Amino acid sequence: MFDCKNLTGIGIASAIRERPNLRSFSITLSEAIISMELIDSLRSLKRLSCLDLSFSYISDQLLLYLADKGLNLRRLVLRGCSGYSYMGICYFLSNSDFLQHLDLQHAT
Repeated sequence: MFDCKNLTGIGIASAIRERPNLRSFSITLSEAIISMELIDSLRSLKRLSCLDLSFSYISDQLLLYLADKGLNLRRLVLRGCSGYSYMGICYFLSNSDFLQHLDLQHAT
């Protein structure tokens, strides 16, 4: 789904719920499409081990929500992302027991 400008957070959340056994998910999020429904759908993926949010707007709040539900992420890719702080990353790391790989290349 490259260059799909009309996707909404609700639409993406609905698609995620159709595949509850996803182990890997990659998407670029703009600030406009991040919603609680989308965040809740990501948190519901109990088998998710790899989340790639490259070139997305990632708020500290999103990192807090992802960390608080105890996802068993082994790999988180935030390459080229913006919007989060050092504190958000620290909180996420301190609550992510299974994380083995964190990619922050070209983060701003």
